[in-house]
This record gives sequence, C-alpha cells and structure tokens, in this order.
Amino acid sequence: ILFLAALGQFARESLKPKGVRQISINISARSLRDADFVKVTIERLESLRLTPEQKVIIEIHESSPHLTMSRQVLE
Repeated sequence: ILFLAALGQFARESLKPKGVRQISINISARSLRDADFVKVTIERLESLRLTPEQKVIIEIHESSPHLTMSRQVLE
C-alpha cells in the first residue's frame, strides 16, 4: 500500500514543471513472493506512462530472509 501511495505521489509531483523526476522506493523481498503485489506493481507502472526522464527505482531489502526466493522470482 505504501509502495502504491509513493508511486501516486511521484506521478503527481512529476507533472509539475520542476517536479521530481526520480523516486527510489524500498520494498521487502517478501513482497516479490506475492503475485498480487507484482501484478499490481506492473499495472501501476504501465499506467504511469513514464517518460525517459522519469525513473522509478525499486530497492529490495537485502537483509530480508526471503531474498533467495525473491531472486528466483526475478529470474
């Protein structure tokens, strides 16, 4: 939920003339195991229709015990 809220805020701010052009959002590796999270994230990113100047950086917590499983999801 916080992830989606951050994306929404980024979308609003990036529309301003001197708005934010990049955002980094931390997520837990556990989130990647949730198929709904992945699906909703992809849908939301696609709906933003980002320009090449706009960047969303998703940072995965390395200390999470679920990191090994999350690497499998990303591969």
